[in-house]
Amino acid sequence: MSAEGDQTTAGARWQRGRPQALPVIPIESREDMAVMLATQSRLLHERARRHLGDDRSEDAVETAIERTTARLLSRSAPRSRDGLRLTVTVLAEECRRLRTEPTPEAARDRRQPPADRFLGPLNGPLGRVVDRLPPRLRMTLTLAAQGWTMAEIARADNTTEAAVRVRLARARERAQKLMQQGGHTASAVLIVASHRIRRFLGRHVPPGLVEGVTSPIAATAALLPLVVCSLLPAAVQLVPARDSRAAAPPVAFSSTGVTGSDEAPPVPAARPAARTRPAGRASSLASVTAPQLPVDGLHLTGAAGETPVDMRLTAVATLPGMQSSVVVAIGMGQMCGCPVLTQSLDGGMTWESTAGPPSDVTQLALPPTYPSDPRIFAGVDPVAGRAPYEAPAFGQPFQPLTGLPPGRIAVSAHLDDGDPRVFSAALTGLWSIDPTGAGPYTAHEEIDYSGSYAIQAAIGAMATPKPTKGGPALLAWVRSFAVVPGSVGPPPLNPVLVKCPVASACTVASTLPLPPGALATAGPFVVAYTGDAAFVSHDLGASFARLSLPTGARAVASFAFVGPAETPWLNTSMSDGATSVFRLQTSGAWADVSNGERVLHAHIGNLVAIDHGRVLDALVDAGYRCTTADVLRWLPRCP
Repeated sequence: MSAEGDQTTAGARWQRGRPQALPVIPIESREDMAVMLATQSRLLHERARRHLGDDRSEDAVETAIERTTARLLSRSAPRSRDGLRLTVTVLAEECRRLRTEPTPEAARDRRQPPADRFLGPLNGPLGRVVDRLPPRLRMTLTLAAQGWTMAEIARADNTTEAAVRVRLARARERAQKLMQQGGHTASAVLIVASHRIRRFLGRHVPPGLVEGVTSPIAATAALLPLVVCSLLPAAVQLVPARDSRAAAPPVAFSSTGVTGSDEAPPVPAARPAARTRPAGRASSLASVTAPQLPVDGLHLTGAAGETPVDMRLTAVATLPGMQSSVVVAIGMGQMCGCPVLTQSLDGGMTWESTAGPPSDVTQLALPPTYPSDPRIFAGVDPVAGRAPYEAPAFGQPFQPLTGLPPGRIAVSAHLDDGDPRVFSAALTGLWSIDPTGAGPYTAHEEIDYSGSYAIQAAIGAMATPKPTKGGPALLAWVRSFAVVPGSVGPPPLNPVLVKCPVASACTVASTLPLPPGALATAGPFVVAYTGDAAFVSHDLGASFARLSLPTGARAVASFAFVGPAETPWLNTSMSDGATSVFRLQTSGAWADVSNGERVLHAHIGNLVAIDHGRVLDALVDAGYRCTTADVLRWLPRCP
């Protein structure tokens, strides 16, 4: 072959070896991602074969593409300026991981099921228990048993290592509980852990007592608490018992109170076992002291066993207009698959849960003196809902507030001292009732904005200010042409902010240039925001000025005033598809305080300011994260 032919052949090989130039394909939704994956299937197969090499079969190629597709579509709102480049990057990671795994033939030769280092091999009764776990818990436990690191699982699930650790602890706890319910507690735990018994006893029991313990049968019922305690991780202690609030009172945050790891701070240790020896008889385990498992937490089932860590939170509320330790939220439980109402009375450190409100509830409102006034009010969609609801107290069923039109709900700032009204922002107006008596109630129309319904579909937004002497009972941002029934004069042509004085008719306070979005208030400050615009008032709504937003902000999701200085914080989606949390500096510039927390950049959240300068971000489909204004470290539980 001539030199020219050699050069031509080498050039052809070089052309085949060089990756094709990738087109830029922006992704804005999961549907965009699915379409892009389908249309670029041939390219992905070529890339997978290139990464895997000739020694891997087509089954391996398909496995790599399936894993890549599952990772990309598992995101609730995948967004990327260059979706195809992101896809090939993920594909390369999956191919590298696949090449480190044994071939199916080698796996069959080993015939070893994945084994969790605390529970044992995931087969037999334990394998059937794992199959009953919720998908996210099952995936986390299985991947950990297959040898994935916390970092790898976090990247695959688009979350943080701390969240993975907490979820893995919950998976192990749930599997243990299911084994107990299935009657396999003693036998299964001892059998899968027989090789650990001697090692545990060797560390904690005098050598003379270890002699003769050579099988699970020799480990009697007296040793079972010790074995179980040795098998379960310390993270199980994170699950609060129902009365954990009494055991962990609220504490002021200090810089020395932040733990040195990414784990959530543990609750106080359980009380030691109160086991006494019969008189005149020496106990062979006298020198062994083993902590008890949090039995109350382990045996909670249904909604009562859920915590916000693995809930799909849909709404969160705290005391109106003030920073307190009370947080109440609703969502869907991942383990029970049921609606859950959960509350924390110590600022997000510990939680207790109960059955949630009806499925049409979308929002919560609390009395200013909660839990002294234990009522919980719930708003609904003004179109699809039937009526707002009220629960007499946490743990009691919600009952409809008959007579009050469906809509988002708010309470009077003086609900318990002179103005018992509860408000609903309905389709055509702002209505109120006095729910102190027995229903059905007679609704009173406070504001009528039906005149603009044909041109502005936005519903009125409400905020309950901090109760102050002489202060208003309610602030509301309503559509144009809003009038107080019975008043005279032409209606305003623009949307307005109205104030409702204590036990009096509402009046127009100021005008705003955009239809209603959402309101946030603290002290004399009020922020009205919608989409990519925000307006701030320093005089409780008497006047507004436009508030500049962070560069690249596309849509503000939530707003909160944090700390004694009531510093504005906001959660917003960005032009590049990510989300971020910002804090307004004294210079007037916004600073990104997400602090590199990947889960904050991947999920929209509802910011809630709680006491001692703490901030809780209730994330969509990702539980919550909490930090303090002075130490910006986002944790799965509030410090």
